[in-house]
Amino acid sequence: MNRRFHTAADVLLLLLLAATAVLTQAGSSGLRTAVALVAVCLVPGGAILTLLPIGDAGQWFGIAISLSLGVVALGAFPMLWLGWQPAVLGAVLGVVSAVLLGLDLRRRLTAVVA
Repeated sequence: MNRRFHTAADVLLLLLLAATAVLTQAGSSGLRTAVALVAVCLVPGGAILTLLPIGDAGQWFGIAISLSLGVVALGAFPMLWLGWQPAVLGAVLGVVSAVLLGLDLRRRLTAVVA
């Protein structure tokens, strides 16, 4: 895949993560649920994919969704055993994903400038 797709994916996933954080504070609504569901299904896996080479966009989406659901499922087990609130798991996944996406975006943008 080309550099533009990866850069656009990083930016869109960061925007989706930010929108989820803002809408989470707005209370319960259908839009919040939809945005959070899309974020849970794409952001953690998309952040992990910044570390792996992927062939095309179709593969990227399939692997991103699979990885995201796997990461969320693995995070749910300790959350249930330790009595965590779902917001804690969401915050941890959000911060880790934002760091990975931000580092990848910075690397890609500095490579374009250089």
